[in-house]
Amino acid sequence: MREGSNPAGHIMTAWEAYQSYGFAVLDEAVEYGSAILLDSVGGIEKSISDRRKDLGVSATSVARAVQVDADVVGQSEISARDLPVQTLEKICLALGLDERLLAFDKTAGADRNLAFRLKTLRQSGTCDMRISPRTVLALTESASIIRIQSMLTGWLGNSSAVFDFPPLENYGTSENENLELGYQVAAQVRDRIGLEQSPIYSMRELVEVGLNIPVVQARLNESIAGATIETLGSRGRKFADSS
Repeated sequence: MREGSNPAGHIMTAWEAYQSYGFAVLDEAVEYGSAILLDSVGGIEKSISDRRKDLGVSATSVARAVQVDADVVGQSEISARDLPVQTLEKICLALGLDERLLAFDKTAGADRNLAFRLKTLRQSGTCDMRISPRTVLALTESASIIRIQSMLTGWLGNSSAVFDFPPLENYGTSENENLELGYQVAAQVRDRIGLEQSPIYSMRELVEVGLNIPVVQARLNESIAGATIETLGSRGRKFADSS
């Protein structure tokens, strides 16, 4: 940003810019008064379009989630530079993209593994078991929130989780009853965090305050009570909104 300019986009602190782009870009900005972040022409549009297709959702579904007209989402995949930065940030948040990395990183910080898992759930199974586009986008938006909260926690020098509970290799397989295994895991967690047989008055407080795991509340399919989400190494917990 040059001296005397009137920026209309997202303004970053020096620390945020360093974390996002690295020292070389900051050095270029200091030496020349600005830095070129554009990776390639059409990079922004391709990042958004590729992500939406990876998730298996329509532009109309994204528009509903972001509360904009469908043609705005279509424009973001054709001529994004004509849209306000704030609109692009909303679209990125819904798709689980890092808006700071648009055009700078070809994937815009997207978690391709998460997209694959969600697209598989979206397209496989019976009609009753498939998750809706709204739920897919609710989960990717949650992934964005989890990523941001974990990033801020790290910047403050706090651990992203008080306790490390590695995923079980045999969780949810045909060889193990989910309910019985759940009891075993619950007993291990109680013992690990020193709860013993004490009652849990607020699960949200235990998870978010006691375990330092981000918790997000939003509307999901009626068949889903909640979900744990891992994105780029950060984990979070999502509860269904009963309203």
